[in-house]
Amino acid sequence: MAVNLLEPDPFNKASLAPVGDAAVVPIYAAVGYALHRWEGCETSIATVYSSLVKPKGGNHVLMRSFGTITAPSTRQEMIKYASEAYFEQHENPALLAELKAFLKLYQNAGQRRNDIAHAVVEAEGAYAIIDNKAVPLPDEWFLVPSIFTTKKRETRMRGPKYRFSSREIRHYADCFEALGEKAGKLSTAIRKFYSSFPEKYQSDWS
Repeated sequence: MAVNLLEPDPFNKASLAPVGDAAVVPIYAAVGYALHRWEGCETSIATVYSSLVKPKGGNHVLMRSFGTITAPSTRQEMIKYASEAYFEQHENPALLAELKAFLKLYQNAGQRRNDIAHAVVEAEGAYAIIDNKAVPLPDEWFLVPSIFTTKKRETRMRGPKYRFSSREIRHYADCFEALGEKAGKLSTAIRKFYSSFPEKYQSDWS
């Protein structure tokens, strides 16, 4: 049975990785990979919006205008209110519930994307007591929020509220990809629902 990466919600809370990387390069590579996957996800999410606003025919104009909005939170609001208008005349509770659940995932995923994009790579040193002496252990590297990112760090320099190794970052990247695939299926379902109505009802939809 295939694993569903989106259940439970993998984006709900940022993680504190227990183990870091031995070098910085794997983290740099993982960040690039995650942001690449996110951009693909965003493209698929744009099709959800276009399927709500123009469920039949080409959508280049809509996709291009939707792309001027850069904040995921604003894009989420656009999809939310477009869906209210879409389902007002012709109810589909199951499809609407699926869309609402998707938007919650998208909201949380956007927060994790920002965690990854707006962070720095830092070493965390550790020591072991050997023969009553503190012996430094090899550094472990993590992706963490900058020291000046107030909302992402504890007070009194007690540490970051999230800490990723390349393993956590790549897992988020895979989840971004899964979210994009879910968006594509949702867009198809929205268009299919529209097409199920006689043409005379389709013309009155907008």
